[in-house]
Amino acid sequence: MRLPAFLLICVLMVPAVHAQGSCWSDTRSEAKSDFNSIPHGIEEIPHGIKRHAIVLVPVAAATALLIATNADPKASRQITSPSLISHSNTGSNVGLYTEFGTAGLLFLEGCRTDSAHRGAGFHVLESMGYALAANEVVKVAFNRSRPNTPGLLTNESFWDGGKSFPSGHAALSWAFAAAMARQFPHNKWVKIGSYSLATVVSGLRFSAKQHYPSDILIGGVEGYAVGHQF
Repeated sequence: MRLPAFLLICVLMVPAVHAQGSCWSDTRSEAKSDFNSIPHGIEEIPHGIKRHAIVLVPVAAATALLIATNADPKASRQITSPSLISHSNTGSNVGLYTEFGTAGLLFLEGCRTDSAHRGAGFHVLESMGYALAANEVVKVAFNRSRPNTPGLLTNESFWDGGKSFPSGHAALSWAFAAAMARQFPHNKWVKIGSYSLATVVSGLRFSAKQHYPSDILIGGVEGYAVGHQF
């Protein structure tokens, strides 16, 4: 559902982008520049890890502990209410679509009025797109079954035909929040709203039994890192 939603937003924006010559030209130029900067961003990963070690080390330790002690499936098995699972899944999707829509509307409004919102909306969408791409690569690499897989009782769920690790909703939501905060550095309400929404969406993926806690932790870190890159 994430990829179709992202592509739909992009397709719906195409007519408006073409209608504004400068909007199309500026967006294409920024997209090309950001794409060309990816190798440099990859080279900077070790430095970024050092700079943010105070956060990354505890997250890595917590993830390792959750996986090694089988705390992930134990926590997931506490969620038994079909109603909670269903409503959580719906709520997390609504939250993610709200993020896509917010970024898309920012972009379109910026194209219409020739304002800085065009660049802000574009970079937020771009961050979410790159987070989605990175997330899909990692999912394929680890191939972890989701906690709602029938008959799954232990944490021996890696390389077992699933796409649970890491959480795509968490990655996209935290990419959205980090990019919004980066684009509006002096607006505390944008930061509070964006990070609050990312937290809610991420948490709902656990109560929807779509992801383990460690999936959400790593997905959030992944998205946050990508959001700060663009």
